[in-house]
Amino acid sequence: MLLVLLAIFAWFWILPRLASTGKTPSGQTRGILTQVAFQSRQFHARYGYWPIGLTNFSAAGNPDHLIFLYPSATNDGWNHPLVYFPFDPTVGYGRVVSLGRDGKFGGLEFDKDIEQRFTTNE
Repeated sequence: MLLVLLAIFAWFWILPRLASTGKTPSGQTRGILTQVAFQSRQFHARYGYWPIGLTNFSAAGNPDHLIFLYPSATNDGWNHPLVYFPFDPTVGYGRVVSLGRDGKFGGLEFDKDIEQRFTTNE
């Protein structure tokens, strides 16, 4: 009985906190997505237009040859490439997506996609 209670405690209290600290692949991914969204806004502030893909964040991908993101920041915590959707004025945001542990669209639990949106207001 005590073992069951400890397992329930770990599932609902400890695991979510580990995810938020970046010590799990999903936690690392959330941090990376936040960084990409932030750098998207920085890129827009500097050049007056939005990046159209992750290549714009490398030195070869922008007019001033600045490094907005290192190559390791274009993969999620499971080492899958991120999917970048440029800012779309018709919906008012752009987004960057991790396809989760399985690297495929959709899924449940750890295979679920993780998305971070970015706008001009953040």
